[in-house]
Amino acid sequence: MQKFHNMIPPKYGDPVPLICLKCHKHFIGPNPSGLRLFDDLFKKVKRAKCPECGSYRVVRNPWVYF
Repeated sequence: MQKFHNMIPPKYGDPVPLICLKCHKHFIGPNPSGLRLFDDLFKKVKRAKCPECGSYRVVRNPWVYF
């Protein structure tokens, strides 16, 4: 069993594995979840967009652990 006590989760906008909910394509893109309170003010992060179908309905891949 792995220990995750020193794990730091990815921040909003960091590159993470994503999956499109429309066409189910796996790709790497900006993290769509996380604290956006100060990240929206100081850096501009584009929303994750599927390169295959162009949909914005993407989520982090639930099968990839950090």
